[in-house]
Amino acid sequence: ECFARLRAAGALLAIVTNQPDLERGLIGWAQLDNLHQRLGPLDGLYVCPHTAQQRCQCRKPSSALLRKAASDLSISLADSYFVGDRPTDAQAALNADCTAVLLSHVPVPEDRRLPGLHYAPSLAAATTVVLRHRRHVHSGQRAAHDHH
Repeated sequence: ECFARLRAAGALLAIVTNQPDLERGLIGWAQLDNLHQRLGPLDGLYVCPHTAQQRCQCRKPSSALLRKAASDLSISLADSYFVGDRPTDAQAALNADCTAVLLSHVPVPEDRRLPGLHYAPSLAAATTVVLRHRRHVHSGQRAAHDHH
């Protein structure tokens, strides 16, 4: 449902994920592919299979896989949103100059929020945050453009 709402608004959808259980042998690539296929069609899938101890270059909070996705999909990260459920997800997004939405049931006071970081209690709420923010930003750009 969330993906359908985003697609209807013209969004491309990609997943960037840390999956250290691949390296640990606790899950196989086929199982992971099956899981992602159940989400519906994706425009991109970027997986870091490494553990934190391997100190790779692709594991979030690195923004390397976000940058690869942006290059592959010919999109601007500054005009993109990254929804995640861990602080490393938010950090990867902010490192890539991407707007971050962190799934969190704990409300964060406005004065303690970082620029470019939004919060939502669920994926459905995050979808609404993204669509509202996108409308607000684009309407503001149109208004600024009209004044020049």
